[in-house]
Amino acid sequence: MEDESILEEARDFTTKHLKEWLKKESIDPNLGMLVSHALELPLHWAMPRMKVRWFIDAYERRLDMNAKLLEFAKLDFNMLQAIHQEDLKHASR
Repeated sequence: MEDESILEEARDFTTKHLKEWLKKESIDPNLGMLVSHALELPLHWAMPRMKVRWFIDAYERRLDMNAKLLEFAKLDFNMLQAIHQEDLKHASR
């Protein structure tokens, strides 16, 4: 929105400090990946389904990931994709 300079200043401040933080060598690689991805493409700018796929891939790389939760997320994603494909097939007839 226009005239919201305080929000722009806050964004610039946090972006600057997060980029500096990413340059440190002692950060958790998983957290660093999430932060750099958020700086590159903020969550509210992305398509939700594409973000879900990215988060599934990111979660899969974690050492402390829960295999059952990961499997559930993949199944959910694939089932919703199949529903969308069926809808598209019916709509294109």
